[in-house]
Amino acid sequence: MPPAMSPDFSQISGSEDWQTTWQVRAAATYRWGALIPVDQTRALEREAEGREREAGERLEQLKRRIAISVNAEYSRLVTACLTIRSQKDNVSTAEEGLRIARESYRAGVIKNSELLSAELARTNARAGYINAINAYYGSLAELKREVGSDDDSIIMEDVRK
Repeated sequence: MPPAMSPDFSQISGSEDWQTTWQVRAAATYRWGALIPVDQTRALEREAEGREREAGERLEQLKRRIAISVNAEYSRLVTACLTIRSQKDNVSTAEEGLRIARESYRAGVIKNSELLSAELARTNARAGYINAINAYYGSLAELKREVGSDDDSIIMEDVRK
Protein backbone atom coordinates (compact mmCIF):
# COMPACT_ATOMS: atom_id res chain seq x y z
CA MET A 1 0.00 0.00 0.00
CA PRO A 2 1.43 3.38 -0.87
CA PRO A 3 2.27 5.71 2.02
CA ALA A 4 -0.22 8.42 1.08
CA MET A 5 -3.15 6.06 1.03
CA SER A 6 -4.96 5.00 4.13
CA PRO A 7 -6.89 1.80 4.35
CA ASP A 8 -10.68 1.74 4.19
CA PHE A 9 -12.13 0.65 7.51
CA SER A 10 -15.63 1.90 6.87
CA GLN A 11 -17.08 -1.59 6.86
CA ILE A 12 -15.78 -2.24 10.37
CA SER A 13 -16.59 1.14 11.89
CA GLY A 14 -19.82 1.73 10.01
CA SER A 15 -18.77 5.23 9.05
CA GLU A 16 -17.03 6.65 6.05
CA ASP A 17 -15.05 8.98 8.27
CA TRP A 18 -12.19 7.22 9.84
CA GLN A 19 -10.31 8.64 12.73
CA THR A 20 -6.67 9.20 12.18
CA THR A 21 -5.69 8.79 15.83
CA TRP A 22 -5.38 5.52 17.63
CA GLN A 23 -5.77 4.64 21.25
CA VAL A 24 -4.69 1.37 22.65
CA ARG A 25 -5.34 0.58 26.24
CA ALA A 26 -3.94 -2.30 28.19
CA ALA A 27 -4.44 -3.07 31.83
CA ALA A 28 -2.45 -5.32 34.08
CA THR A 29 -2.70 -5.72 37.80
CA TYR A 30 -0.11 -7.13 40.07
CA ARG A 31 -0.02 -7.19 43.81
CA TRP A 32 3.25 -5.38 44.37
CA GLY A 33 3.00 -6.05 48.05
CA ALA A 34 4.09 -9.65 47.49
CA LEU A 35 7.53 -8.37 46.57
CA ILE A 36 7.83 -6.28 49.71
CA PRO A 37 9.17 -8.26 52.68
CA VAL A 38 6.68 -6.67 55.09
CA ASP A 39 3.66 -7.93 53.14
CA GLN A 40 1.10 -8.93 55.74
CA THR A 41 -0.42 -11.82 53.79
CA ARG A 42 2.95 -13.39 53.05
CA ALA A 43 4.09 -12.79 56.61
CA LEU A 44 1.02 -14.58 57.96
CA GLU A 45 1.65 -17.43 55.54
CA ARG A 46 5.29 -17.73 56.65
CA GLU A 47 4.21 -17.59 60.28
CA ALA A 48 1.66 -20.37 59.73
CA GLU A 49 4.29 -22.49 57.97
CA GLY A 50 6.65 -21.91 60.89
CA ARG A 51 3.99 -22.94 63.40
CA GLU A 52 3.22 -26.06 61.37
CA ARG A 53 6.90 -27.00 61.21
CA GLU A 54 7.29 -26.36 64.95
CA ALA A 55 4.22 -28.48 65.73
CA GLY A 56 5.66 -31.31 63.64
CA GLU A 57 8.96 -31.08 65.51
CA ARG A 58 7.15 -31.11 68.87
CA LEU A 59 5.15 -34.15 67.76
CA GLU A 60 8.31 -36.02 66.80
CA GLN A 61 9.93 -35.03 70.09
CA LEU A 62 6.86 -36.28 71.99
CA LYS A 63 6.96 -39.58 70.09
CA ARG A 64 10.63 -40.03 71.02
CA ARG A 65 9.94 -39.23 74.68
CA ILE A 66 7.04 -41.71 74.78
CA ALA A 67 9.16 -44.42 73.15
CA ILE A 68 11.99 -43.79 75.62
CA SER A 69 9.59 -43.83 78.56
CA VAL A 70 7.89 -47.05 77.45
CA ASN A 71 11.26 -48.73 76.84
CA ALA A 72 12.48 -47.64 80.29
CA GLU A 73 9.36 -48.97 82.00
CA TYR A 74 9.60 -52.23 80.08
CA SER A 75 13.24 -52.55 81.15
CA ARG A 76 12.21 -51.98 84.77
CA LEU A 77 9.58 -54.70 84.40
CA VAL A 78 12.11 -57.16 82.99
CA THR A 79 14.55 -56.27 85.77
CA ALA A 80 11.84 -56.81 88.39
CA CYS A 81 11.00 -60.19 86.85
CA LEU A 82 14.65 -61.25 86.98
CA THR A 83 14.90 -59.98 90.56
CA ILE A 84 11.91 -62.15 91.53
CA ARG A 85 13.65 -65.20 90.11
CA SER A 86 16.85 -64.34 91.95
CA GLN A 87 15.06 -63.70 95.24
CA LYS A 88 13.14 -66.94 94.87
CA ASP A 89 16.48 -68.77 94.63
CA ASN A 90 17.67 -66.82 97.69
CA VAL A 91 14.61 -67.96 99.65
CA SER A 92 15.26 -71.59 98.65
CA THR A 93 18.90 -71.28 99.70
CA ALA A 94 17.96 -69.62 103.01
CA GLU A 95 15.37 -72.32 103.76
CA GLU A 96 17.92 -75.02 103.06
CA GLY A 97 20.41 -73.18 105.30
CA LEU A 98 17.80 -72.98 108.07
CA ARG A 99 17.03 -76.70 107.73
CA ILE A 100 20.72 -77.53 108.06
CA ALA A 101 21.07 -75.09 110.99
CA ARG A 102 18.12 -76.73 112.83
CA GLU A 103 19.61 -80.19 112.40
CA SER A 104 23.01 -78.91 113.50
CA TYR A 105 21.43 -77.23 116.54
CA ARG A 106 19.62 -80.46 117.48
CA ALA A 107 22.89 -82.32 117.16
CA GLY A 108 24.56 -79.70 119.35
CA VAL A 109 27.03 -78.60 116.68
CA ILE A 110 25.96 -74.91 116.54
CA LYS A 111 24.78 -72.39 119.13
CA ASN A 112 21.35 -70.85 119.42
CA SER A 113 22.65 -67.53 117.98
CA GLU A 114 23.71 -69.27 114.77
CA LEU A 115 20.26 -70.84 114.46
CA LEU A 116 18.69 -67.42 114.94
CA SER A 117 21.04 -65.99 112.29
CA ALA A 118 19.83 -68.66 109.85
CA GLU A 119 16.21 -67.78 110.65
CA LEU A 120 17.00 -64.09 110.15
CA ALA A 121 18.61 -64.88 106.79
CA ARG A 122 15.45 -66.74 105.71
CA THR A 123 13.26 -63.85 106.88
CA ASN A 124 15.42 -61.36 104.98
CA ALA A 125 15.27 -63.56 101.87
CA ARG A 126 11.47 -63.71 102.11
CA ALA A 127 11.31 -59.92 102.58
CA GLY A 128 13.51 -59.48 99.50
CA TYR A 129 11.21 -61.79 97.53
CA ILE A 130 8.13 -59.83 98.62
CA ASN A 131 9.83 -56.53 97.75
CA ALA A 132 10.73 -57.93 94.32
CA ILE A 133 7.10 -58.92 93.72
CA ASN A 134 6.00 -55.45 94.83
CA ALA A 135 8.51 -53.84 92.46
CA TYR A 136 7.26 -56.09 89.64
CA TYR A 137 3.63 -55.06 90.09
CA GLY A 138 4.63 -51.41 90.45
CA SER A 139 6.61 -51.63 87.19
CA LEU A 140 3.72 -53.41 85.50
CA ALA A 141 1.29 -50.68 86.59
CA GLU A 142 3.65 -47.95 85.35
CA LEU A 143 4.09 -49.71 82.03
CA LYS A 144 0.33 -50.08 81.65
CA ARG A 145 -0.04 -46.37 82.38
CA GLU A 146 2.63 -45.48 79.79
CA VAL A 147 1.09 -47.77 77.18
CA GLY A 148 -2.42 -46.61 78.04
CA SER A 149 -3.91 -50.09 78.29
CA ASP A 150 -4.94 -52.48 81.05
CA ASP A 151 -4.61 -55.45 78.73
CA ASP A 152 -1.79 -57.72 79.98
CA SER A 153 -1.69 -59.62 76.68
CA ILE A 154 -0.10 -56.61 74.96
CA ILE A 155 2.70 -56.42 77.51
CA MET A 156 3.18 -60.16 78.08
CA GLU A 157 2.95 -61.16 74.41
CA ASP A 158 6.52 -62.56 74.31
CA VAL A 159 6.05 -64.65 77.46
CA ARG A 160 2.86 -66.38 76.33
CA LYS A 161 4.14 -67.57 72.95
